[in-house]
Amino acid sequence: MKRTHQLRTNKKRNQSFVEIEGQRIYLGSPDDPGTLARYHSVLAGYYERSAKQNLPAPAPTLLTGGECTVAEICAEYLKYAKEYYMNSPAEVYRAKLVIQSLMPHAMLPAVAFGPNAFREYQQELIPGHARKTVNDYMGTVRRMFRWAASREMIPVTVYQALETVEPLRKGRSEARDGEPVRPVPPEHIEALRPHAPAVVWDMVQVQLLSAARPGEICSLRVGDIVRTNGVWSAEISDHKNAWRGQARTLRFGPQAQVVLAPYLDGREPLEYVFTPAESVKRRAALARGHRRPDQQVNLRRTPRRLRERYDAAAYRRAVTRACEKAGIPLWHPHQLRHTAATMVRASHGPEAARVILGHKTLDATAIYAERDERAAVEVARAIG
Repeated sequence: MKRTHQLRTNKKRNQSFVEIEGQRIYLGSPDDPGTLARYHSVLAGYYERSAKQNLPAPAPTLLTGGECTVAEICAEYLKYAKEYYMNSPAEVYRAKLVIQSLMPHAMLPAVAFGPNAFREYQQELIPGHARKTVNDYMGTVRRMFRWAASREMIPVTVYQALETVEPLRKGRSEARDGEPVRPVPPEHIEALRPHAPAVVWDMVQVQLLSAARPGEICSLRVGDIVRTNGVWSAEISDHKNAWRGQARTLRFGPQAQVVLAPYLDGREPLEYVFTPAESVKRRAALARGHRRPDQQVNLRRTPRRLRERYDAAAYRRAVTRACEKAGIPLWHPHQLRHTAATMVRASHGPEAARVILGHKTLDATAIYAERDERAAVEVARAIG
């Protein structure tokens, strides 16, 4: 079968090129070190555009002997991931990052991407990533090759060989260990109030009061919230552990209800609770109060359209900007879940923290809820 995106050379012009959908793209001299990088960039862009436009998957292009390349596995897996993880954009984003990191090995035949090449890839990741991230990337690569083996794109022995490469162990590699996620000090949360958009500040309050994940707050719809007497609740169908068959229910007490109520009244059930449009509307209402009666309205300079809802990345960026304006250490919304868990554990015990977080075991809760060391200090003072 003819390859249409192989790196080739026009000897008369001394130029390397790649042919995509009948169009020949010249990349520079074969002796230029940047030619291969440009080739990988063009190829990655083509695969990304194809996935975004939902184009039909092209027939697998094969090397001599029927062996596909690492790039072809990446391209086919990305299409699969966009469909399989359609409700988990974070998984698709992670797959894109991993595929991008694999580009230096893109044209290697997949059967030649063995343990030695895999260890080389591991070492390439170490300078720019923490140890856990390196291990996560390697896990995704293994998952890609396992998927390819299940589709008979490669022999299963190729995937099995990758399983022999051990992950990085703590203290036994040059990779740095990332800092554990810590709760946000209450004063740093309160410092955001005058600097964050009103909608983002309300998201922060609701998340802290419900111990929700950032994505759960962003995807919350008006119709999800059951306003019963006492404590309101919301069944979350699309959450981190939904694929395991675990249920997830958010509960909102009186304080959270005060924040949520203005976002619920008079709105359709399928509308998202927190939206960028509401944030822009509130900002515009404040801005009109500072305009002169005869001041001309400025036309929009860009065709930017507001998204239907916040996603976790946009929510995080808004919090980061507010932290910078407030002049406090940067923190991110996921830390609020740790803050809430620590507060619940201190006031109501570890079992209450487990329930509010939606965990099945206390071991998972221990990662989020830091122990209250004051009790240990009091014991030591009494017996020591």
